[in-house]
This record gives sequence, structure tokens and C-alpha cells, in this order.
Amino acid sequence: MQRLLGVPVSLVTLVDEERQSFLGMAGLGEPFCTTRETPLNMSICKHVVHDAAPVVISDASEDPRLATNPLISSLPIGAYAGWPLQDGGGDVVGALCAIDVAARDWTRDDLSVLEDLATGCSAELRVLTAQKNDSEHLALTIVNSVDVALAFYNLDNRLLLANDGALRLARLAGFRLDEPPYGGPHVRRADNVEVVPLVEQVVVRALAGERGRRQLEWMGRPGDEVAVEASTQTVERADGSRWGTLIVFHDVTRPALELRTKDDFIATTSHELRTPLTSILGYVELLAEANTPVDDFTVSALEVVKRNAEHLRERIEQLLQTAQGAEERGTVVRVDLGVLAARVVATLGEPARRLGVDVQVAAGSHAWADVDADRMEQVVENLVANAVKYSEGGSLVLVTVRQQDGSVLLTVADEGVGMSAQEIEQAFDAYWRAPAAWHGTAGGNGIGLSLVKRIVSAHAGEIDVMSEPGRGTTIEVRLPGAPRVS
Repeated sequence: MQRLLGVPVSLVTLVDEERQSFLGMAGLGEPFCTTRETPLNMSICKHVVHDAAPVVISDASEDPRLATNPLISSLPIGAYAGWPLQDGGGDVVGALCAIDVAARDWTRDDLSVLEDLATGCSAELRVLTAQKNDSEHLALTIVNSVDVALAFYNLDNRLLLANDGALRLARLAGFRLDEPPYGGPHVRRADNVEVVPLVEQVVVRALAGERGRRQLEWMGRPGDEVAVEASTQTVERADGSRWGTLIVFHDVTRPALELRTKDDFIATTSHELRTPLTSILGYVELLAEANTPVDDFTVSALEVVKRNAEHLRERIEQLLQTAQGAEERGTVVRVDLGVLAARVVATLGEPARRLGVDVQVAAGSHAWADVDADRMEQVVENLVANAVKYSEGGSLVLVTVRQQDGSVLLTVADEGVGMSAQEIEQAFDAYWRAPAAWHGTAGGNGIGLSLVKRIVSAHAGEIDVMSEPGRGTTIEVRLPGAPRVS
């Protein structure tokens, strides 16, 4: 068209409610070659679309429609001629236009050439539109057939695609996926009670750039809610440039309800067990303190009863903490974790030695951290007890505590049976037990490590497992350090 009309700039544009996009361009410089679009206030072609008729301007400086157009200050525009482009439905959606740098009287032949070229472009546009519609219909059919909810946004946070599942979740939560604030009033946390603030809701976080975080949320009014876990990822074009954000919602209502039922059962059963157990321990203590002479067997039997009853009470308390989602961080004080670890090892060392396992502690200079001391004792107790449980006679469990890069690093290493990669993935899942436990070589209820992780996370810490089958296990807990107490 440049050669036919003798113009320096020619464009094929599409105009929507927000912008003007360039499907084709010649003679246009930066930044337009990169952005390939302009806002509507810089568009001349919008007048072609609005009027659904050709716009012919011989002298841009005298046309009132261009008086406030900032494009005039960016480009030397003297004359403009634009012809409508129609889609398959006959609607004008853009323009084929020619721009000259100086004022110009467009001839009948000029406009005839422009009209013929526009007719050809419209025909091509109709083909492309039909193909685009077919592709969109196919894509929507595919995403509606999957059992997850999907929503895809471009870099401007404009919704490009959402399946029926995602639209339904948004309606339940009380918001629209295609307009701010992208969150609603009927979104609650995993307890299905506490309302999630708008800034913490899934779509808002995803569009703000957050990746990787997954958490359970309930969407919908009580009685008509759905439990979901959402994952977010960045989508790239074929050339590697960023295209947008894909949010995938997984419906976990059934397992969430099953978990709640299990937790309710555990809590109820544990409470019912704790009452008679408290009575048993009370009577054992009364018998032990009685002045009535008893033989050695009776004394030994009472000690066994008491030891096992206390062990059972500890298990029940763990079950209750897990089922009730108890706070994993209460009163925070400054603690020397090396001293705390040594105290725990001193308590657990004798029972371990009876099993033939040596438990040692190595603590360097004072390792201070601001923690809930009782909860942190639970962490060390569980890690050491777990290490002993899966160790063989004659092996060593080593507990080390040291300061490292402003943190406190607590390590519990054993020489036991070790874990496979799959077992490491499941190690912190509540109620999961290693195969060795199921086959009778180790006891446990599958709660200890899950409780440890919750406590560590509540203290803004991290926990890692390094293990290989037959080569032992090392668990590292890293906690924020605190200045040394003088």
C-alpha cells in the first residue's frame, strides 16, 4: 500500500473498547513496533470504527477530531485516510489506513485503491476470525471437560479464558473473575470459619505475582461451600516472552470433609480415653504413695502400669493437638537451643540405651532463638524419639546445635533404616507411617513429624530431610537466631 499510494506509513488496525492494536504496520517507528498497540486516546482509526464509514482527512492540523490527539505530537501526521474492516458478522472492528507526513488531497483513485485493499483485508479477517472462534471454542470445550477450574489472565490482569468451574467458584465466593477486586466476602480459611481478607485470596495473590503457595480455602456461603486448593503458574508464549497467569483450582471438598470427620472422631475419642486414663494414673499414684507394705512385684507392676499409662496419655495429647489444630506457638521467650537439646537428650538417653542406641548431643557456643520453649522441646523430643525408633542396636543418634548465618541450625542424624525419595515426600503428612512401622519394627501413630513441621513453620523456620535407604536419616531444622543474652 505504501508503494501504491506513495505514503510513508500504512497500518492494519483492530480497535476494541480499551486499545488500538496493529495487525500489520509499515513505516511506523518505536515504541509502536514493540508494543504493537496504542491507547484509544491516540487512535485515529477509532473514528472509522465509531462511524462505521471511511474517514478521509486532508489536513490533520485543521481537523477538530485530532486537536487533542497526543499521537500528533509523536508522529508527523499531515493527512489520513482510513477504510473500515469488517468481521464475519459485518461489524466494523478496525481500519486499513494510510498516513502522509504532509497535508494531501486524496484522489478518487487513492480511495479506490484503499477500498479494494480493505475489502481484501476484511475477507482475510473473516477467515482469521472464524479460525480464532473455532480455536477458542475448542479450547473452551477442552477446559470445560477437565475436572479442575481454570482461569487465565494476561499481563494486564485481563481475563482471557475461564471455564465453567472457575466461573461457578467466583459466583459462590461473591465476585467476578473479569473485574476487580477479584475476591469476595464468602471465602474462608481451612477451618471454614475465619474469613480470608481480600488481599490474601487466591486470585488477588496470583495477579499480584505470587507463585508456588498453596492453601485450602472454602468458597461459598455456609451450607453451599466448596473446598479448593489453587495453584498458579506463569504462561509463556512460544518465543519465551511472558503471556500471563494461569490459576488452577482443585476441588478438595470430599477429602476436606473426610478429614474433618476424622479429626472430630479423633478429638471425641481422645477426650473419652483421657478421662478414664487420668483416673488410672491417679489410683496408681495413690497406691505408690500408700503406707501399706507391698512386695517387689507389686511395686514393679505399678511402675509398668504408670509408665505405659503416661505413654498413652502423651499419644492422646498428640492426637488432640493434631485434630484440634492447636496453636503451635504460644508464649515466646529467648532460649538457648543447645541447652534445651541437651536437656531433652538427657531425658531420652536412658530409654534409648536400653534399646542399644547411643544418643549424644554436640552444641557449640550459645545458640539463642526466640521460641515457645515447650513447643521446641516437643520438636527435639519427636525428632530424637523418631531417630531412635528407626535405629538398630549399636548405632548412634547425634544431635547438633550451632549458629549459622544469623540462624540456629538444629540437626538430628541417625544411622538407621533411612527413607526413599517417596517416603521423604510423605514424611510430614499427618498419620503417615513408614513401612518399617507398619511391619512391626517401629511403633508410632504418624503424628510426630507432622506436628514438628507445624511447630517449626509457626516459628518462621524451615525443616529439611536428607536420607537414603539403609544409610540413615538427617533432619535439619533452621530457626531465626536471636542476639546472645549477656
